[in-house]
Amino acid sequence: MAEIVNLRLVRKRKARDTAADAAAEARAKHGRTKAEKTLDRARAEKAERDVESHRLDGPATGSATRPASGPTSGPSSQPSVGAAVGAASDRATGPASIPAALQPRDSGDT
Repeated sequence: MAEIVNLRLVRKRKARDTAADAAAEARAKHGRTKAEKTLDRARAEKAERDVESHRLDGPATGSATRPASGPTSGPSSQPSVGAAVGAASDRATGPASIPAALQPRDSGDT
């Protein structure tokens, strides 16, 4: 004699298996581990720091900046000859180096 099979249970089992297979495919296609997400986030932050470190006019407002302390690496960590010359000209004294708005005014009484 044959074994009696409940067709409702067979249909439900088949639907669960199909859903499990579809979920496994979706996890393989779209899912990422926490380590992968952390690595991608760290790479994005490093790329942003690298771009900011190469800016000529200082950090942009409203964006993340590089930490003030700690060692830095790469070409931006060592000053170039042009930077040293520019820094020396910034320290120059005299009326030419003082902006017009900050120069003392002549009262004409002297």
